[in-house]
Amino acid sequence: MAARTKKRIVWIFFLLGFFQLISGIRYSLNEDEQKKQAQIFYEEEDYGAAYKLYSTLLANYPKDAKYQYRVGVCILFVGDEKGDRKKAIPYLEFAKKKIAELDKEVVFYLGKAYHLNYRFDEALRNYSEYKEIASSSNAKKLKVDREMESAKNGKRLLSRVKELVVIEKKRMPSADYFRSYPQNFYGGNLLVKTDDFKLGADKKKKDKLIMFQSKDRSVILFASYGDNGDRGKDIYMARRLPNGNFAKAFPIPGEVNTDLDEDYPYLHPNGKDLFFCSKGHNSMGGFDIFKSTWNDENQTWGKPVNLDFPINTPADDIQFVTDSLEKLAIFSSNRLSEFGRIDVYKIDIERRPTEFGFISGSAISKTDGLPLKSQIAVKSIETGENVGTFTVNEKGGYNVKLPNTGGKFIFTVSTPNYPTQSEGISLPVAFEIRPFKQFITYEDQKLVIQNFFEEKEDEKDYENLMAVIEEKQQLNENSTQFKNEPQLIAKKDIPLTDSVPKKNQPDNPFKNLSNAQLLDTAKKDLADLKKEADDLNKQADNAGLMAANLKKIADEKQTEADGNLKKAEGITDPIQKKEAIDNAKDDKKKADELTELSGKADGIAKDIKEDAKNKQKEAELQDQFVKTMVELNKNPKSKTALDNREKIQKELITHQQKTKDLKHDNVNTTTEAEIEKKETELADLNKKNDEIKKDVAVIDSEIKQKEEELKNTKDKPTKETLIAEIQNLKDEKKGKEDKLATSENNIKNTQKEIDDKKHETEIATTFIENSKKGNTDITPLVAKTNANTEKTNTDVVIVKTTDTSGTTSVKTDVYKTQENDIKEKLAGIEGTEKTKETIGTKIEVLKDWTTKIDERIKIKKDSLNKTKDPADKKRLNEQITNLQNQKKENLNQVAIAQKEQKTAPTNDELVASKNKNPVLPSDSNGNVSVAKDPYFEKQDGFKEQLTQIAAKDITKENLDDRKGVLKTWNGTIDEKI
Repeated sequence: MAARTKKRIVWIFFLLGFFQLISGIRYSLNEDEQKKQAQIFYEEEDYGAAYKLYSTLLANYPKDAKYQYRVGVCILFVGDEKGDRKKAIPYLEFAKKKIAELDKEVVFYLGKAYHLNYRFDEALRNYSEYKEIASSSNAKKLKVDREMESAKNGKRLLSRVKELVVIEKKRMPSADYFRSYPQNFYGGNLLVKTDDFKLGADKKKKDKLIMFQSKDRSVILFASYGDNGDRGKDIYMARRLPNGNFAKAFPIPGEVNTDLDEDYPYLHPNGKDLFFCSKGHNSMGGFDIFKSTWNDENQTWGKPVNLDFPINTPADDIQFVTDSLEKLAIFSSNRLSEFGRIDVYKIDIERRPTEFGFISGSAISKTDGLPLKSQIAVKSIETGENVGTFTVNEKGGYNVKLPNTGGKFIFTVSTPNYPTQSEGISLPVAFEIRPFKQFITYEDQKLVIQNFFEEKEDEKDYENLMAVIEEKQQLNENSTQFKNEPQLIAKKDIPLTDSVPKKNQPDNPFKNLSNAQLLDTAKKDLADLKKEADDLNKQADNAGLMAANLKKIADEKQTEADGNLKKAEGITDPIQKKEAIDNAKDDKKKADELTELSGKADGIAKDIKEDAKNKQKEAELQDQFVKTMVELNKNPKSKTALDNREKIQKELITHQQKTKDLKHDNVNTTTEAEIEKKETELADLNKKNDEIKKDVAVIDSEIKQKEEELKNTKDKPTKETLIAEIQNLKDEKKGKEDKLATSENNIKNTQKEIDDKKHETEIATTFIENSKKGNTDITPLVAKTNANTEKTNTDVVIVKTTDTSGTTSVKTDVYKTQENDIKEKLAGIEGTEKTKETIGTKIEVLKDWTTKIDERIKIKKDSLNKTKDPADKKRLNEQITNLQNQKKENLNQVAIAQKEQKTAPTNDELVASKNKNPVLPSDSNGNVSVAKDPYFEKQDGFKEQLTQIAAKDITKENLDDRKGVLKTWNGTIDEKI
């Protein structure tokens, strides 16, 4: 009875493990259990786990305010799957509209979501609203006053944005971020805080704190809750005594520590500069990084300085260290990382000019105070480059980025009911991204541009920088790309009250450019435009000639391929016929590729021709403009000349707006976007592929372990359990390997798509560059296209195609198929015992293969004699060489086999020998195989039934079916026992 019970227990455990495996996800929690568990995770502040459950519930109940609220809060703390906390906003906005159904904290958390995403004014409105409706205890618990102060700090800190060069960015597990900081970089050690340095309150906390040890090991700096824990974390210091022990730690003196948390201290090797992180001072939210300098006079640490955006953000920015010269630094931030991960940045902190200068202006009528409906064209005086043309918005605002070179620019302003006029500005070099203020108006029909470039920034300036802030906070690696690049951006609405300039402001230093100055600039532009138009016309002619030559070659190849196909149909020998047809089809494919290339080339040539036409038109308008300026230079008050200038200037601006981008410059834009998308897909496929490989490795390890246990156990029930487990693991491994094969095939196909598209862009780029240089030789383009087609042909042995009726056909390389069959036969022979008979079979197979190789060589040599294409000749010669090498190897193997055959036993002799010394069956590794119990073959049917039920929706009927299968299976277990 005891043995019977023991066996039943073993099978129960086996079944439990099995059902956990197949139904752990679908049947782990029903809906009520999901709700309860999500609530527990949420209350325990395990927002990552809560997010997964609430997301599932929300998918079933998309309009449930509570689930919207909880998902929003979870994203706020841990981000979504990609670490994006901005996604919390729409959930919380939806939830706030249903506040009557929820707790009042939804208002606070919506404010926090705005806060983390730099929408400080909206954050402050929600914080204030929450203060009015919340109890004082809840407001204190959530530290609303501090959050409001942080949001105000953010507005001030982000009114100007510093440029930052990012050398390296890498994502690490949050717990190990400091291990990626090289010790030889910052001088000292970052260590996990030991118990020796934990004060009274620290021992009650679960925080994993990091401490800094100076290079000479004489000083330790760390954060501590102190002895009583009656305030936040403070920075403490401990000094090493002459006896080698450390003196009692003490809070560092001065202005570093606050009532809020300070942490992550780092002392520069100079002993004077302390970098640390704080949620107090003027932090814009979370931990900000600060620098404090030692004051020798009063022996204290001085007032901390915030390192500003983009080093600091409303998220947690921590553990800042520098090299000895304070030129390079490393720090970490969770601003954009998913839960449990953190980004580590290596940056260049030397002061340098920003990438661009940023003008924030308003165009307002002095007559009625209404916005002007102006268009502003901006051109560099030094380079003649058109920076851009854009329209003032309905509120009268405009923003523009300019190259930050301290350059001079002409602003040409066109406004209804006013003459088109130009004035110049001189932009100072900027070391911070902040809006340079500008104001445009008219006085007695005369354009007035006033600049307020020295005016101090105010808190509202950050609103105009939102697009810049969102870009800069990402801190992507840019050390090799850092450059000035003119670019226009849309402007956020600006209140009119802020747009009217104060009196007695300094005038524009370039005000009222003379006609002579404008004429000089216009003449320079005209000369440049004429040259550009001439160059484009020459390029268009070259491109047209190249496209025509490509079409001619493509047509010739099409005719040649059709002729070869017709000849191949007349060959009587089936193998030679198949070979000739396949070669003709390959030729046809090359011809098709060339036809496609000639079509694309013709399209590019037409684009260049249109670009040349547009540039010619612009040069003609500029020529007319110069003539009016010459007339105005002679007679400045000529009404006819003034009217003509305005008319031509408007035409010129309109034409430039329509044709600012050359069409042929964008020929690869769509393909490059497709490549980027496919490369993202490939990265995901490789990641999943690696995960499957790891799973297979784990299963292999488990199989090996259980086989070892099976070898060492003598208990029969345990053996039976282990055999079943091993079989299940092998079944699981087989499933994983099938997935792996599919995955690797998808990777190969995706990589091929990428390679083909890259080839397409490379050909287009080469075509354009050669047409520009006047190199009209199309031979390299044809060779590249043929090489790519040849690569495709050698990469693919079997190609499946589906016609419109859904019928699938297979094109197979006959020789390749024969070769594969022969190799399979040889592999089968190698797996058998060596006897005179099996070796003889091997010799016959090798000789048959050699005969087929001779036939193949003859066909290839015939093709070589017929073709005139250099690329074909090269390909065929390489194939012939490979075949001859294989023939040589086969003959060598025949010779070796003939020697072995002389001393090998016959089949009968081998059988007689084995009867004297029987051998137990074993696998390929030499392990004795165990016959599979018939019972375990039956269980596959039960597994299949349960798997099918598990794939269906959870209903009462399906659950009853599941119980029925389990009951039947349990009966077979009783029989087995």
